Amino acid sequence: MRTLLLFFLFQSTTSLAAPTPKQTLPDSVPNPVIQEETEPETSLEPTTGWTIDSNSGVEPEPQKPKAKWTSRYAAPTSALTIGLGLISEDDSSALYTFLYQLPSRNSKNWEFGADAIDNSEDDGEGAFHWGYRKTFGARELHRFFIKGSFAWQGRGFDGLAFFFEEDNFRLRGSVGMENILSYPLFSRVEIGPTVGLEEAGFFAFWGLSLHL
Repeated sequence: MRTLLLFFLFQSTTSLAAPTPKQTLPDSVPNPVIQEETEPETSLEPTTGWTIDSNSGVEPEPQKPKAKWTSRYAAPTSALTIGLGLISEDDSSALYTFLYQLPSRNSKNWEFGADAIDNSEDDGEGAFHWGYRKTFGARELHRFFIKGSFAWQGRGFDGLAFFFEEDNFRLRGSVGMENILSYPLFSRVEIGPTVGLEEAGFFAFWGLSLHL
C-alpha cells in the first residue's frame, strides 16, 4: 500500500514539472498593410475666370462684349440745336434757327426756338415757334422723329401784338433724323411744310445738337 501511494505521488510531480509546448503562428498569416492617406493634388495653373465641369460636357458661352450704345443716349434729355437752312413761301430765303429741347421721362419732348429769316428784298423776318416731337428708336445710332409746331412769323417785333396778328400765325409739321457724331454731339436734319392763313410753303435745315 505504501508502495502504490509513492508511485502516484511521483507521477503527479513529474506531470506538473514538464514544460508546456510553445504555440507558433502559421506561415500563411499575411502581414498587415498600412495605407497612407494622400491629399488631392491642386493645380497651380492660372484660371481664366471660367469654372468648367469636366463631367457636364457643356462649355460655357463666351461673354458678349459690352454694347457701345447705352441708356444714357436715350431721348429724355435736354438739347440745344443750331441750324442753317432755307424757307420758301413767296420766295426762298436763308433760315437760321435756334432750338431748345426740354427733358422728359419718355421719347416725347417739348421744343421751342427762334428763327432769323434773311430775305434779300426787305429787312428780313423773324419767327418764334413752340412744338411737340415724338422720337422713334431713341437708343439707336440713327433716331427719327416727327414734330408739330405753332409758329409766329413776321417783320419787326412790336410786343404782344406780334402774336395776335393773323398774318403772322403759322402751323408747321416736320419729319427729321438725328445721327450721333460723338456723344453728346448729334447732327440733325429736319424738313416740313409751313402753312399760314395767307401763305404756305416749306422749310428745311441741317444743324448740330448738343445733348445736355
